[in-house]
Amino acid sequence: MEAPTPAASSTSSASDTTPSTTTATATGAPHAGVVVDARKQEKRKLKKLKQAKEPEFGEFFDMWESEEEYETSTYSFDNTEVKLTHLGAHLENTYLIGQMVWPDAEVLCHYIALNKEIFAGKTVLDLGSGPGLTGFFVAKFCKRVVLTDLEDKVVSLLQKNADELEDKNVEVAKLAWGVGVDEFLQKHGPFDIVMGSGIVYDSDFVAALIETVAAVLAPFKAERQEHPEDADPDNVYEKQDRGLFITSNFNYRWIRQVPIIDKTTAAVGLKQRPINMKKLVEVVREREKARLARGETPNTFIEDGKNFSTHNVVVMKW
Repeated sequence: MEAPTPAASSTSSASDTTPSTTTATATGAPHAGVVVDARKQEKRKLKKLKQAKEPEFGEFFDMWESEEEYETSTYSFDNTEVKLTHLGAHLENTYLIGQMVWPDAEVLCHYIALNKEIFAGKTVLDLGSGPGLTGFFVAKFCKRVVLTDLEDKVVSLLQKNADELEDKNVEVAKLAWGVGVDEFLQKHGPFDIVMGSGIVYDSDFVAALIETVAAVLAPFKAERQEHPEDADPDNVYEKQDRGLFITSNFNYRWIRQVPIIDKTTAAVGLKQRPINMKKLVEVVREREKARLARGETPNTFIEDGKNFSTHNVVVMKW
């Protein structure tokens, strides 16, 4: 599984990446007579790595059990704060990425902050919640939210954060997309809105994701067909506030999955409406200027619209 790219990543020095040539004798001492090409050494190392047994699924979690790897952060969007514990280390190619806070989640939180009114009195299902930033943030405005994830380790972290926040309208549950969805809805549903951030990076799960969304929003299908709405791509606000799927993702990952997303949404009848991110940035910047003028602390993650240009928000409906 390919790991998403976080907002900031460490960089290697030239010495880490530039092939070098060294000299050595058979005993290992430097000598001008024998040349060892570092590139050949690297190729041999790569070959050994490929031949090595890959760690079992659960072993990924065992690698990072120390509490020192976790940190607690406070995120603020439109004067509303969320404090949660998450994995702070930059990890690649492990399933621990689900315990990290990614830029996709922060972009979706900004969108939610701009559209608080559509969540009022609604029940929300948050898919692929990770540490829970988007779910705990929307809990400030909705009637009830159920935060979900697949991996037990992630669900445990979600529950830990929920217990510490003590929000009465928050539930945590395990959910595998496309598996036992009807039973899940009987126990936790129904839902007015489905949302999720950074959830399309793996093509193996996109079809199951869309099928799950369609099953959750099925009660609204007839209603949508009877009362269609003209989409306004220049509007950052959502007029219809029930039967929506709202998702934010890194642009290049979304683009890579467009063929399967288009195919699966067309098959179930869901319509996609990309939000105008330029307009969204303008609205957020105006709010930030007003906040600074009042002497208030600015929101996190704004920095001249950073990541708004590299991420998207898409609303789906019948």
